[in-house]
Amino acid sequence: MITDEEYISILSSHNFWGKNIDTGISRNFYTDKIIKFLNGINIVTESGIRRSGKSFISMQAALLLIKNGYAPEDILIINFDDERLENDIKTLDNIYNAYKKLIKKTENNIIIIDEAQEVPGWEKFVRTYSEKAKFIITGSSSKLLSSEFSTLLSGRNININVTPLSFIEYLRFNNIIIKDRKDLAINLENILKYLELYIKFGGMPAPTLHKDIHQELIKSYFDTIILKDIMDRYKIREGDKLKFLIKYYLTNISSLITFNNIYKSVKDILLLPVKSIQRYSEYIETSGLIFFTKKFSYSLKEQENSPKKVYSIDNSFSYYFGYNFMENKGRFIENTVAQEFMRLKNIIPLLEIYYYREKGYEIDFIIKIKNTITPVQVSYLINENNMKREVKGLIDFSKKFNARSGIIVNSNIVEEKSYDGIKVKFVKLHDWLINSKEYLEYYEEN
Repeated sequence: MITDEEYISILSSHNFWGKNIDTGISRNFYTDKIIKFLNGINIVTESGIRRSGKSFISMQAALLLIKNGYAPEDILIINFDDERLENDIKTLDNIYNAYKKLIKKTENNIIIIDEAQEVPGWEKFVRTYSEKAKFIITGSSSKLLSSEFSTLLSGRNININVTPLSFIEYLRFNNIIIKDRKDLAINLENILKYLELYIKFGGMPAPTLHKDIHQELIKSYFDTIILKDIMDRYKIREGDKLKFLIKYYLTNISSLITFNNIYKSVKDILLLPVKSIQRYSEYIETSGLIFFTKKFSYSLKEQENSPKKVYSIDNSFSYYFGYNFMENKGRFIENTVAQEFMRLKNIIPLLEIYYYREKGYEIDFIIKIKNTITPVQVSYLINENNMKREVKGLIDFSKKFNARSGIIVNSNIVEEKSYDGIKVKFVKLHDWLINSKEYLEYYEEN
């Protein structure tokens, strides 16, 4: 039986009790949210794809709380990745009792449970003590989705979806700090250099820092996601078929798909019925590896019956396990923009992402925020051959759905024009990735 002193000895390696701990490069996009939420609610949860940085973010939030006045001894961090800890609820009770006896100073406590899904029944512990302490809970997407968190915690939590690095975080991980437009201008040459790398290799945190083993780390993540987050969880035996379908999606990012069309195009290879393709696709999406957008329509039936667009959560997976980058750079760029919209949902909870397709034109993204609709086109280069087509699609859509303005994200034009009373803002990709919220607010408010 583990004694109280032994529990504290194990926990000390993960806690700030009388020592400093390396918390990595700050991701204040998330930590500021956590601190804000903890001021109004007692349970904040983090979900997201494996290895996206949830554990480091929770530790950074703990350090920020200490800087804001919490005693280090009033924050308890329990990491169930530590093999010395038994993965059961009794261990949680024993840890908390040992902590109360030997460490904690006041009743003003924060408890962080990292990889909570490893402990069956963990939610009972959290519900029991959530009136006395505040909690930060992290979990892999495979085991704990935001919806599962809410179900287990009876809706008492606010969830934050942690994604791989945004472009501005990616720059910070490469020692470029952008605080304002002056910093952007001064560092523009390096920003554009890193933009090319970001579009190509994505922004998983550890591979970004350890470029010499980037490929090996991504392959390790990919294999673990398939094995633990999909096959083990859903008891799938046909691993080869699952892996083929995943690679099919990673090869077809930014493309329209239907489960029927997938079945028809690869039925001789995949050998799965349509219903199984749909089921497997839901499992893959649940892992956080890919996500889908639906067609914009005020008819829910049309939304459900129309093709979906597929995107990967990080370009590295498509680069290593999909198709040739140079031949499909435009799709990688659109995928990068889609990822940024997913991050913005943490800032603008009512943000909804769609695409639109009509006879003669397609809009890459339709962004709906309450009653405001903004069409967004993504084009690598704007030239005489595609300018008219890109603009016409925005104008036709805007007239049909009463949108007042649109955005064209590109790499070579910065200007604003008015076409038939519709404002069209041409924004360069690097600027949009760094200031995306600013551009959406502009169109929401004007």
